[in-house]
Amino acid sequence: MNVLDWNTFLKSYKVFTDPVALSIGVFDGLHRGHQVLIQEICSQTGLCPWVITFHPHPIRVLHPQEYPGDIMTKRQKIDGLRALGLGTTVLIDFSWEFGKLRGTEFLSLVQRNLEVRFIAVGENFHCGYNMDTSAWRMKELLEPKGIKVQILPSVRRGGEVVSSTRIRNAILEGDMYTAMDLLGHPFELDLTDLPVYTEEGRSLLNRKVVPQVLPKRGTFSVQYRFQGGKKKGILEIDEKFLSWHSNGSVDAITFT
Repeated sequence: MNVLDWNTFLKSYKVFTDPVALSIGVFDGLHRGHQVLIQEICSQTGLCPWVITFHPHPIRVLHPQEYPGDIMTKRQKIDGLRALGLGTTVLIDFSWEFGKLRGTEFLSLVQRNLEVRFIAVGENFHCGYNMDTSAWRMKELLEPKGIKVQILPSVRRGGEVVSSTRIRNAILEGDMYTAMDLLGHPFELDLTDLPVYTEEGRSLLNRKVVPQVLPKRGTFSVQYRFQGGKKKGILEIDEKFLSWHSNGSVDAITFT
């Protein structure tokens, strides 16, 4: 999968000439609803599947006091998008400055640089400054230009819409079964480059340095993933630390 940043994309005027099927969104968690959108664009015959996404999460930038953490790190999201069969991902480094861009301006820049023939988004999609452009407004703007806009209904589990907010709330409460059900895959902590240290035979990690959302506290069955293998274990989380027993360096911890 090809990964482009926003500036590289903007400088690539008339470089990408193949017709494209596109989806746009934060895609935090790559949950069941996101998977449906990506399957939709990947199923379009003769079109290259592209995604435009954002990292960090816009809420982390605009309202950090309201944001409990990511479901996926940037590395995990890129790996997940690759595994779902994407051809190209444009990864926007979201900032206050980018957030001032109106939805219509953003869509114009996308159309200028891509031969978009098809867009799939969810019914709750919004983009632009103050979320000024809805999925329905995008459809109204783009379909007269020959771009098919498919607005897909929200995926539901347990009678409620699958959303990243719902998944974060489940994780915060330590309900990892519900989180996994909504995601369609296990929730995994990415420990890459985090300052894990050892004390009295236990690995310890200060929860303040973890960018992902965490349960408030609890003891959880997990699987340690490290170079060359996997191993079952127990993860303990309290108000200050994550701790576990494991010989050697652990790259990720998956809740089972």
